[in-house]
Amino acid sequence: MSSLKEFVAGTIVDALLPLLRRPLTDVIVEVLDERKTPNRTEYQEVRNVVDDLRGKINRASRKTETDDLESLATRLDALEARLQALEGDG
Repeated sequence: MSSLKEFVAGTIVDALLPLLRRPLTDVIVEVLDERKTPNRTEYQEVRNVVDDLRGKINRASRKTETDDLESLATRLDALEARLQALEGDG
């Protein structure tokens, strides 16, 4: 009798299994959505934005350094001119 019960239970479980089973990927996606974990596309978008910002910062930094050097050179030229004017007056 035990094997008849097992057979009937097994048949019922086999028939219901496709209805009750969810693919593992669906479960994983659901958990990631609940935890607000970024997916690959979102992660790649953030990474692209960060890379773009790094490039802009590097270009701005180089431009600032160049501007600073030009500013210092201009100030140095002005000081030299003033020094020469003072030496000429003295």
